[in-house]
Amino acid sequence: MGLFNKLSTTVSAAVVAVRLAISAPAANAGVIQLGFIMDSSGSIGSSNWNTIKGALANAVNTLVPTNGAYENTVVNFSNTTTAAVNHVLIDSVAARTSAANAINAMAFIGNTTNMAAAFSAMTLALTISPQLSPVATYEGKIVG
Repeated sequence: MGLFNKLSTTVSAAVVAVRLAISAPAANAGVIQLGFIMDSSGSIGSSNWNTIKGALANAVNTLVPTNGAYENTVVNFSNTTTAAVNHVLIDSVAARTSAANAINAMAFIGNTTNMAAAFSAMTLALTISPQLSPVATYEGKIVG
């Protein structure tokens, strides 16, 4: 079972894994972006929220390798959005632990559900990643 399958079965959250077509230095050509959109709207409830974010933090801290092949972004949303982990390259145990700690620290917003804003925030975070510099394309458009 691959890393993506393990994460998707471990975490009950919307997962977006995007690999964009890039024209970047060869050193960054193999970076895979893992994007997690976490719903902290009122219907989730604070107890379920704590379970979901704990599961994601645990999955990131135990399943994502520290070889620099993965970049993590986590967006927390309800009526607003926050990028709790903003395109962090997991290239060391310290980077992975920092990402997991940031996930665990995400606050429960508990308001209405604005999924459009969540996906817009994730798209922006992934397309402005330094791993995609100097030029990246998203849906055929240059964004770098």
